[in-house]
Amino acid sequence: MRRRRIDWQQADTDQRKTLYPAIKAVCSERRWTLEAFCSEVLPDKVGLGYESHLRDGTLSKDRAAFIHAWIGEHHPDLGVRHAPDLYTDSQITSWTELLEEHGVFGTFTIQRYEAGMGLVRRSDRAPLAKKRIALGEEFVFHLESGFAGQAIALQELDGTWYPMPLNNADIPWVADLTAGHQFLPSHPITGAPEPLREDDHTGRHGFALLIASDGHSDELENLTALFSAVHALPQDRLDDLAAWWTGLTGPKALYRLNVVFVARAD
Repeated sequence: MRRRRIDWQQADTDQRKTLYPAIKAVCSERRWTLEAFCSEVLPDKVGLGYESHLRDGTLSKDRAAFIHAWIGEHHPDLGVRHAPDLYTDSQITSWTELLEEHGVFGTFTIQRYEAGMGLVRRSDRAPLAKKRIALGEEFVFHLESGFAGQAIALQELDGTWYPMPLNNADIPWVADLTAGHQFLPSHPITGAPEPLREDDHTGRHGFALLIASDGHSDELENLTALFSAVHALPQDRLDDLAAWWTGLTGPKALYRLNVVFVARAD
């Protein structure tokens, strides 16, 4: 099963309302109240009137996207049965499909690096980051993760994907994550941000961050054993990553970000 690609930032109330039958089905299956559903599924607390917001499609677009993803991962059969416009029983077969169906924008963000930075400042939540980065300018990524685990990152340029190192360790492709706010790349002990820099290529760069819950370090090390920062990943290796991520049974996430790099002003 996979989620249909929905641009929740453009979804109207009628489209958000179609989540409600699937939400009710999940509550029935788990013997939850709607309050328990919100408490267990959503990362933040809901206020008064949450039931009418769910029923009438007036819940926030970010919450609709989160619920859509959660049901797709935890109760795909109920999603297909009760919200067929939002879910399909087709299987993921390629990296491209994985990005289109599971990639979430808005949680993985970018900001310019400043010496001594420690407090998190959020970037704009948009499919194309409004914050443009100049060639040679140092930057870091920011992530708010809902769970601890491991992550790998890929960078796309002109349709070709490359591995992106996340630390300076012997195996630079796999980073340990904590639950909550953090910078990437970061020092493995202090958590201090370790800045990146793009020196050569202007234009749109795509980034993808694949996250698995704790316990998958060995799998990720095997999957990334032949990674090289200067060699593009072949399609079969990308499809292997897609198959691996799709088959994970614990908490997982796939976050995306598009950033425009511009020439440095003289």
